[in-house]
Amino acid sequence: MSGDTRKDFLLATAADFFGVSAEEPNMMMLLTTIELNNFLDDGNCSVLLASYTQQAPSGAVGDERSIFTVKLSNSSKCEDASAEKILVFYKVTPIAITPENLHSNVFVSSMLESPLHALYHSIDKVWAPVLLDSGKWSHQIDGKLQQLLTELATGLGAVVRREGGGDGRTSNSETTGLTRILTPSDEFQFWAEASMSASKLKVRN
Repeated sequence: MSGDTRKDFLLATAADFFGVSAEEPNMMMLLTTIELNNFLDDGNCSVLLASYTQQAPSGAVGDERSIFTVKLSNSSKCEDASAEKILVFYKVTPIAITPENLHSNVFVSSMLESPLHALYHSIDKVWAPVLLDSGKWSHQIDGKLQQLLTELATGLGAVVRREGGGDGRTSNSETTGLTRILTPSDEFQFWAEASMSASKLKVRN
């Protein structure tokens, strides 16, 4: 690719996540972007966000190619409302990225639906179990912080279950809420919230 192992790694990672080839012209053109260079060379630039949008084939006879665009930004806020997938690279330490520190200083986070949805599942499925149930790490967190983490996961889960979809649209549909039930704990929380909502409605009436 570019011969720069840092750029090759970031673009190959993004291409794999987006399901495209890193050799695609739309990916290769990102090698010279200001945003990519800023993230790699400027210690004060801590974020590189890649957003992916796919368009339908042109419709021409024999042309079944998918047209896609990938945009880079040095802000964690995605301005492209049409983006279908988002991948965020961020630095642990505010320094320039080198081939030597690339794999220890750059973290990667993906976003398939809303930021809220991504945050909830990363906490509920990964970080809460690791930090609360692992003997190696749980003893480093005091009881108050453990309780706050549990409440955060529960609160985010409640909002996600009320959410109408990953695009941020909301809905009060029970069917929508049921689609967010992925575990027995989710089901328990769903019916507990439904019961509470019914009780509040009864009191108001």
